[in-house]
Amino acid sequence: MNLLMLLILVFLFVFPGTVLGWIAARRIRESEGQLYGLRLAVAAAMVFPSLLLVALPLVACALVLRFGSVSLDFAKEDSLV
Repeated sequence: MNLLMLLILVFLFVFPGTVLGWIAARRIRESEGQLYGLRLAVAAAMVFPSLLLVALPLVACALVLRFGSVSLDFAKEDSLV
């Protein structure tokens, strides 16, 4: 249930935030100097993708360690029989 809630939060906040950040950056670039804040818009658009680049390898390592140790335990028990 917690994973489902996390996925809902990701799609409700993270994805639209990234998309809206890039839309803002495009509008700022097209405004020919009338609008400011391009650096902030790009930074806001890149925060969550950057966090995913850091978090996904950590989650993958945690899963490998968790499930890898279980399979090693079964292999040890089978070799003793």
